[in-house]
Amino acid sequence: MNAIGIEAAGCWLDGHFGWTNVGRVVEIAMGYGYKPDHPDIHGLLKAFYANALADSDAWDMDDFADEATDYLSDRAPDGFAFHWECGELFMWSEHEIDVATGCT
Repeated sequence: MNAIGIEAAGCWLDGHFGWTNVGRVVEIAMGYGYKPDHPDIHGLLKAFYANALADSDAWDMDDFADEATDYLSDRAPDGFAFHWECGELFMWSEHEIDVATGCT
């Protein structure tokens, strides 16, 4: 299992990349060992970035982004997790996530 160190805390995907962050999180997680359950994930990502997905493939990409986020969280240091906020992906402490979501 590829672990992510505490020094990596902060913003991982900036919101100015917009909708492409859905594909980018999948690619980042794949770099840490995530294996999406798709026979041609690279072709799917290529179609995604070309904005040429079929409806069912678009739903698959959303599911893969959720799985990828969870996968990264599983590799985060104890007390940290990945969290989407306003289209940006952060690795924050669980306390910071609670504050951002109003759960404190």
